[in-house]
Parts: sequence; structure tokens; C-alpha cells
Amino acid sequence: MRLPFVLILAAAIACVRAHGASDETSATPAVLQPLPALNVGTGSGAASLNLGAFFGIPGATGQVVQLNTTLGKINIELRDDKAPATVANFLSYVTSGAYDHLLIQRLVADFIFQTGGHTLGGSTVYDVQSLGTVVNEFNLSNTRGTLAMAKVGPAEGQDPTPETINSATNQWFINLVDNSANLDNQNGGFTVFAQVLGTGMSVADAIAAIPTYDASGLFGGDFTDMPLYNYTGGSLQISNLVVIDSLPLLPLLSVESTNPAIITASITGATLATSQLVLVPQAAGAAGITVRAADTSGHVVESTFIASSTGVTVGAGQAAAFRVANTAAATFQWQRFPAGGAGWADIHDGDGYTGTTTASLMVPANLVAAGDQYHCIVTAVGAGTTTTAQRITVLGAAPSVVHQGSPLAIAGGGASAGTKYFAKGLPKGLKINASTGQITGTVASGPGVYSYTAWSQVGKTKSAVTTRMLVVQPFLPAMTGAFEGLLFSTGGVPSGKIAILVAANGAYTGTMTYGNGFVAKLKGVLALNALNSSASASIPLKGGATLAIAVDRDGVFTGSLTLPGTPPSVDTMVGGAKVGGYGASSPAPWQGSYAMTLGDVYNYGTLPAPSGAGHMVVTIAPTGVMSLRGKFSDGTVVTGSYATDADGTYRPMIMPYKRAWSYAAGFLPLSPRDGQPSTYHVASGRGQDFYWSKNASTKDKVFPAGFGWLGLNLVVEPWTPVADVGALATKLGLGSGRTLTLLVSRADAGAIQGLSNQSPNNTYSLPVTVTLPASGTTATLTGSGTSSLTATVNLADGSFTGTMNLAAVGSMPARVVPLEGTFLQLVAPAAGDTVGQGFFLLPGATKTAPKLGGLIKLSVPASTP
Repeated sequence: MRLPFVLILAAAIACVRAHGASDETSATPAVLQPLPALNVGTGSGAASLNLGAFFGIPGATGQVVQLNTTLGKINIELRDDKAPATVANFLSYVTSGAYDHLLIQRLVADFIFQTGGHTLGGSTVYDVQSLGTVVNEFNLSNTRGTLAMAKVGPAEGQDPTPETINSATNQWFINLVDNSANLDNQNGGFTVFAQVLGTGMSVADAIAAIPTYDASGLFGGDFTDMPLYNYTGGSLQISNLVVIDSLPLLPLLSVESTNPAIITASITGATLATSQLVLVPQAAGAAGITVRAADTSGHVVESTFIASSTGVTVGAGQAAAFRVANTAAATFQWQRFPAGGAGWADIHDGDGYTGTTTASLMVPANLVAAGDQYHCIVTAVGAGTTTTAQRITVLGAAPSVVHQGSPLAIAGGGASAGTKYFAKGLPKGLKINASTGQITGTVASGPGVYSYTAWSQVGKTKSAVTTRMLVVQPFLPAMTGAFEGLLFSTGGVPSGKIAILVAANGAYTGTMTYGNGFVAKLKGVLALNALNSSASASIPLKGGATLAIAVDRDGVFTGSLTLPGTPPSVDTMVGGAKVGGYGASSPAPWQGSYAMTLGDVYNYGTLPAPSGAGHMVVTIAPTGVMSLRGKFSDGTVVTGSYATDADGTYRPMIMPYKRAWSYAAGFLPLSPRDGQPSTYHVASGRGQDFYWSKNASTKDKVFPAGFGWLGLNLVVEPWTPVADVGALATKLGLGSGRTLTLLVSRADAGAIQGLSNQSPNNTYSLPVTVTLPASGTTATLTGSGTSSLTATVNLADGSFTGTMNLAAVGSMPARVVPLEGTFLQLVAPAAGDTVGQGFFLLPGATKTAPKLGGLIKLSVPASTP
């Protein structure tokens, strides 16, 4: 750990309390000019268009990164124009995932808050591994809302040196006030590499209002001024920590094609100035292309045009563009054949056109005329060719644009007395009002470009027939696909799960599974908001309950379930996200085989509950789908398959009991292993938001009284099959003696039956160690004592099953106790590390007495033989 990354505060705090700089940077997008209708003839390769001239996003010209903090989103613009090396350094941590789950470790009111050095992995704080120092690039002032690099200060009384000036590595801070008078004038100046956009400083200010505590005793010297959220003293909880959970790169521009089978569309370039629209023709036809510009406060503007591989169709007042293949060592000359004209003639840039002697021709709106044709004479070395003529079709009005699922209302010709209005060829779901000419409805057809004709009629006199275009855009890609989220009750435990599938037209199907056993089938159409940035639905359910769901353009799934009552109660969706997206061509990076334990039970109730650890064999396919097979620690068999989101988090709701409020549910978050970024696991301490409950049932042989909510600590580690006992012992960190420390215990050991192998409760003389054989391709755990233990290990998946043979003690008869569990392959397991967990089911003293459960835990001994 690099200590300390110090900002020199001496006597400087008092002079930075005044807010000197302006607050948030405004960033409201605008369409500067409509995108031109474009010909992208088949066989001519990709067409590109620089978008910087068509859109404006004031205050945001660089790449944008979103800081998803505990208290909200802060969007920042990277200033690689002023600090290129520092921005590249910052992005290397962002794109590698090294900054995921960053702790805000230091807060000084009216000054800065600092992060970048430490991440949270479950209940463990890890150092961000430094990639080395970066050269100081002090070119921008440390005003409010800027981000700057932290670095090592010179020793007290000493002048800065090149080593201290250029000592920045991974830690950085946000200036909460204007710190230019201080930070611009010490240690070579602190390098500003980014600035907060939009309303992000309101989130930063909310973080700045959090009380700070000296947590250096827990985490080290960097944490003397640590902000702790909703902390009231006592034991520190993960929810008290202020975290930047993720830092995704945000595209300022996005594009979609209504028909990728005809023309595919994409955008290259990380900034507005460098963004290029790239269109690739796939077949003859037309597609609607919508380019969307979004600022970081949720404002969206868009421009739609029709791209065609057979001609150009433009709306009133719209420019047009033609192109041919940009052949090397060729010259180009565009010609025009005017509608009703006598023949082809060269055109020139001086006439108002652009690109008349290049591979791309732009026809300005004032020169667009219906029926005009254009072609290009391409002269290669020693030969000439003429392209196929392309005709311009000019509509009477600009194309109408509607998103799937959005109500459409196109104003007609008016409501003149005696006039009737007609339309032919309208897409399914639309109709025209004969009295007003208004076209209304919701398009039921798929996305695409639709042409229809419209006219009016007074008596028998018919007006001219006009051709119009309707571009039907699909939902934003981030709003389509599969979504999942867990409902949590006001008590903070899972109460249900919602899963939906959203189609390109906004139609959704799915289910809501509630903890009381109620399953609701969900079906309908999501309604887009005015900004096309989110879509929602309110769904009435049986019994007067209402489910509200919404998806947004970031793929975030939100919702709530309102239950009738006085007052009504509301269960809120937590952790909703888009799931899926992986496959053979883009496999989930965490695919493979794993072993899982569900142990270290925390009992929130008072009823006896299993204290053992459940175990699972886990397989994750290239699609990211996780398959579970194993048992809970009450002996209940568990199987299931679950989808992942983009970050490797699963949301299982396991309901094997088929009765109300009897299930396990929560979050299962995979993350890269420390030091092994290509290998994933769920480390001990992660998955603390996983709960288990079981209602009473007289039919149960195990825990018939049931138990309330139990907290389960999930541990998931990769499992590589081993060939023999020697390889297994190596994986478990054992020496040649193959000995493991054994813990056999009951949570209520002191009260009922006294089953424990820990002195002074070892009344059954249970073994305190077990031993693997010295060699061989089969593995059997053996433990000697008056009550012995034996278990067989499956080398393919790490699971083990066996028995303890309890001797008779006092009035207790001899009994055979079944046990099972799994081993875990940790990274370099050390003395005391738990490398295996499981459970046993203790038969009652009589045949009619219920079984109770307990814990089997195996760990690396303090010293190996």
C-alpha cells in the first residue's frame, strides 16, 4: 500500500472556504442542422459522416465517464486536450475494472473528497494496484467541480522535487470549492484531468455533507477522515461506506437503424468532434436512421433521416447526400440530370454543392428538386466508369418519426366543412380521421420505413395525392431484451422477483413471483416518456395490488409493488438490471465450473435454525447462465438456472418448498479474484444480501417449526478437477500429512444434546482433525475418536458425503449422522483458512423426534505435518 497520498492542507483550509468558481457546467444538446438523406449504394463499402457539424452539446467535448456513487450519479468530462497522459492513466484503471467498487476514503469539508486507492470486495478493503507514476500535467486550475490527481508532498520544510511533482499514480479527488489559490501553487500544481458535468456537483455536495470518522484503526492510514453514511456508532456495516460502484464510459451519441438487414449503423469516436456515423449497406432497400445526442442530465435530442441503397428520399427542407466507393488513385466528377432536363451536366462546388469531385456529394436543401438524378464519373488509371444514376424523391413534408409503443398523432389538413380526408397504406395500428385528417394510433407493425399516400376530397373533387414517409424506430436497444430485479420489503429482505422480456416494439411479457406463493403473469406495452429516455407501465394485480415497472436507456430496471392496506405498503425493486447478452461469439468471461458454500448463518429469529453450510456445484455456460445443483443445510435439494447481468451479478430466488414465505433469495455477485483478474469468484463477505426463510410445516422431518430470515454468506470459488489426492492436498494448502482441522458444531450446542467437538462440549469424543490418504486417485476423509467420521470426496467437483457414527452417551442412543459439503480451491490457502464447509443432520433421540442440523467446517491447520 502506498502511503500517504497527501494533499498539503497546512493553514490552507481557511482560505478555501469561499466558493470561487461557477457551479455545474451546462450541457444541453441541440441539433444544429438536420442530417441529410443519404444514398449508400450496395457494393460501395461503408459510408461515413462527421457528426460534429450536426449536433452540439455545450460544455462537453471530451469523453464522458459516469461515477455511480452511493448517493447518485456524477458525470465527468475527461480533458485529454489538457492532460493526455493523466487521462490515459485514469482510463487504464477504469477499463480494466480496477476502479470498480472504489471507496471514498477521505473527505475534508469545504475542500475535497478523495478516492482511487482502495476498493471494497465484500467486507474486505483492497489496495488498487499502482500502474506507476504519471508525469505532472498542470494546465487547468483547481476550481470547484474539477477532478485532480493526488500525489506525495515534499517533506515538511523541503522544496518540491521532480519525484514529488510527478508522484501521482491512482488516487484522485474532486474539488468541492475553488482551491486554485492553494493547489495551483504547490508541488508543481495539482493536475486537473476532468470536470463535473450537469448537476453532478449536487451529488458531490451531498457526499461532502456526510460526517467523517477516523477509521485508520480498521483500514489504515489513508482513512483518518473517512465519510460514513448513516453511521450511528457501534459495528460498522458495508452500507455505511461511501462507494463508487462503477465508472462506465458514456457515449454522447448513439444511433439505431430500423432495418439492420438493409443498412447497419454505428458510431466511432469517443468525443463529439471525432464522432463518425458509419453506414454499411447490406441489401437493396431503405432504413430509417436516428442519431441521438444525450447530455448527462437526461436531455435527449435526435435527428432522423432515410438512408437508401437505391436512391434518396428527402423531406421538405432537407439536404441529400450521394456516395460512391472511394477507389484509390481515381478521380471523381459528379453530374446532374435535372427533372425534365435534356441530359447530364457536370456540377461544381461553386454552384453551392459540396464534394463534386470527391467520392461523396452533398446536395444542399435549396438545390434538392424532386426527380433530379445524380451519378458520378469515376476515372481510374487509364479507364473510366459511370455509376448507376440515383434519383431524388422529395416528400411533401418531412418524414414523421415514431418509436414503437409510442402513441402517434399526425396533424391532418384541418377540419374544413365538407372536406373528407383519406390515407392509403398506413402501417397496422394507425387510422385517419376522415373529418380532421389526423392520423392516430400505436404502430403495431415492426420497425422500418413506411410510405403511404394521402389526399382530401370535397364532393367528387379530389386533391393531389401526396406520398409521405413514416419512420418507425424500435425501442432503444438498452430498453429491449431480458430484465430482472428483486423486490425487497420494508423490512429489508427479499419479497419477490420480477423478470420481463421487452421486444423492439415495447411489448413485454414476464412474471412476478411473490414470496407468499403468488405468481402474476405480466403482459403489455411499455410507454415511452417524452425524452425517449425511459419506458414504464403500471400493472393492476389481483387483490388491489399495483406493480409499477420501468426501464431506462442505461438498461436499468426499476419498479415497486404497492399492496393495499391502511396505509398501503410498498415493496421496492433493488438491483434491477438487463440480463443476458453473452453467447458463443461473446462468452461470459466468468464461464466455467465453481464450488459454492452457503454458510456462516446469521439467525435473525429465535427458532432453532440450521447452523451448517449448504453447498452447490455451479456451472456457468458461455451465455452466462448459471446452473446450480446441491442442497440447503436442512437437506433440501436445490436445482435452478439463473441469468447474469453485464457485471456478473445473479439474482436467484430459489423456491423448492412450494409454500408461502419458504425460499432463499438475494444477490450473487461474481468479481475478479484479487491478483487474478481473469478468474472470478464470490469472496467470503460478498453476497451478504442473501436470505433464507422457511415456514412451519408438520410434514417436515427437519426443522418442522420453521425458521425466520437467516442471513447466508455465499462463497463461490472456481473448481478445477484434480487427478489425485496429492493434487487435492496442494489445492487445499496441505502438507504431506494431508491433515485438516475439523469443526463439528451446533448453533444451540450448549442447550440441546451438546453436539460439538470443541472442548469442553466434546461429549461424544468426536475427531478434531480428519486426514486424507497419502496418495491415490480416490479420496476418503477419515477422523478417529469414540465417534468416528468418514467421507468420500468427489475430485471432479469438490463435493464430499459421509457419516459420523455417534457413540451412545448417557440416555442418548448410538446414531448414524449423515454429513455432506464441498471443498473450496482458494488462492494460496494459509493456516486457519476455511477450505471446506458443509452440514450434518442430527437424528432425534427417538424415531418421532425431528432432525436438527449443524455445521461441518474444514480448515488448514496451524502447522502441517
